[in-house]
Amino acid sequence: MRGSRLFTEHVPTVDATSVRRMKDAGAIPIGKTKDPEFSYWTETDNLVSGKTLNPYNVVRTSGGSSGGEAAAIATGMSPIGLGSDVAIAESIRKLGHVRARRRVMRPIMAM
Repeated sequence: MRGSRLFTEHVPTVDATSVRRMKDAGAIPIGKTKDPEFSYWTETDNLVSGKTLNPYNVVRTSGGSSGGEAAAIATGMSPIGLGSDVAIAESIRKLGHVRARRRVMRPIMAM
């Protein structure tokens, strides 16, 4: 929720279920990526930290809801990541398809 001004100072006290499961499997979280406010927009852009650009072509989007994660994986910052799916046009289902089809970014692995 860092994409919302309502939560700029919020620090979670517990891990999300998905993060806990990844840690239980041996994953080591290395950071957080950007998302649009409440993960609900077709581009990863918010008033707190700005817009995530596509690292290979700045006139193309990195996608919405999981665009920060897509950019991180595509540039090799992380080998795996978590994505969200809120059933909007640019959620993780479409991100994996678009990236593979356009060969702009590697597909995202859904958990």
